[in-house]
Amino acid sequence: MEPRIQYAKTSDGVDIAFATAGDGPPLLVLPLFPFSHVQAVSEMFAPLYQPLAERFHLVWYDSRGTGLSDREAIDFSMDAMIRDVEAVVESAGLTRFAMVATYDAVTIAVTYATICPEKVSSLVLADGWMKFSDYYHNPAAIVAEEALRGGDWTVYTETFTRLVFGFENQEFVTQFAAYIRECIEPEALRSAYSSRGNEAWDVSALLPQVTAHTLVVHNRKNRFLPVQSGQRLAARIPNARFQLVDDMSYQQLPGTITVFLGESDQISQRQAELPSGTAIILFADMTGRGSPRRGFSGEIIPEFS
Repeated sequence: MEPRIQYAKTSDGVDIAFATAGDGPPLLVLPLFPFSHVQAVSEMFAPLYQPLAERFHLVWYDSRGTGLSDREAIDFSMDAMIRDVEAVVESAGLTRFAMVATYDAVTIAVTYATICPEKVSSLVLADGWMKFSDYYHNPAAIVAEEALRGGDWTVYTETFTRLVFGFENQEFVTQFAAYIRECIEPEALRSAYSSRGNEAWDVSALLPQVTAHTLVVHNRKNRFLPVQSGQRLAARIPNARFQLVDDMSYQQLPGTITVFLGESDQISQRQAELPSGTAIILFADMTGRGSPRRGFSGEIIPEFS
């Protein structure tokens, strides 16, 4: 897969690198913030990008301050992140499309989907969170990451790779750590992981406003974000589907995405075929206060605080 790399300009004048590949339904993949590099990522995560490019018109980009985008622009506020998305959507000629986001990019996807619901048809959100404090279920890992952040850059990137993925394969650790160093400079990373960046992001109030068909995927063995983090996302997004996986390298994710988006397209088509004025009535058993709620197949749906 040879990506076609172009540039979009944001409303505040930042040059954003984006790439496209493949034909088919449009699919926008948000960056693994702040580790993005439009050219290198398609090689580093070939098992994810290659199958998607074979099925979809795939579009992906680098956030400002990272990859091939303007590396001097290190405003990582949510407003800035949305300006990046808007510029890419316009330059790539996307009108209505599905979005895929992982980790910190999940909050960007949710925010954009509530700002422009007419553009986003479906969402696949993997290993995400709704506010930064979700990371603190494992304070030891966070403390270790923060302590290393200001030290030797090579040591930090290799340790970070082990902490996040749990991989002890030294060849992979070395490879991914080199990829991180290609994506972002140490100063920009410290800005991204601060109160000026993702620590201020919080989409808890936006989740009920999401109208796109949504699948929330979460890894059982995620060292930084517990399963409950994904459950809370799914519980608060109307009609969202939740799926537990053991797929930290995301090699199975393309198949999951393809199946879900195919089902979402069928649902949208059936809704569009309904005669004008058709009303859909849902009959449901009502339970008393404090009783467990049950899904259509009888499974108990837990309540999350």
